[in-house]
Amino acid sequence: MRTILLCLIAGFSLASLHADQTGAEATKKPVSAAIVDVRKLPDWSGDPIGNVEVTYEDKSKDHWTKLATAMMPKVAADGVVGWGDCGKKGTNELLTNDRGTPVGSRLVLCDHGKVTVRISSAMAFIEEWAFEADGKHVVVKSRAAHGPATVQRFLRADGSAVGEVKAFEEKMPEWAKPYKE
Repeated sequence: MRTILLCLIAGFSLASLHADQTGAEATKKPVSAAIVDVRKLPDWSGDPIGNVEVTYEDKSKDHWTKLATAMMPKVAADGVVGWGDCGKKGTNELLTNDRGTPVGSRLVLCDHGKVTVRISSAMAFIEEWAFEADGKHVVVKSRAAHGPATVQRFLRADGSAVGEVKAFEEKMPEWAKPYKE
């Protein structure tokens, strides 16, 4: 009862939170994204892996993935949605190393629900990534199972690498400084 009352006060119905959003991605702007349908993985304490659910400006929600292989979703200021992917291409089977750790070395960017680019990182595991404020780039910090991390800068338009530096370097470009070790 309390939820219904809060929804009415806020100006939307429960149906709008869970209504079929087919086609919404073409016209609505995402403002946030989260992982839902989280996989239970033995001995895994890293970022949750599951499906990407976006929330639009009108507070309605929509699932943008179905294979439950996504992690670390983010939304750019212009509504482009991105996430790390650790699935075997086109399946819901996870890529893992010999210890069972999910290997997330690809970044997927979607605009209005359509994949616009897939980016492969230099190393097997994406630890961090972000959309840059300029609206043109993403930065990815990745590393192998051991050793130093690599920080890369990619163009959002086509996924081409436009910069790379080791995370331990003393002199780093401005875009890489937040990822310095």
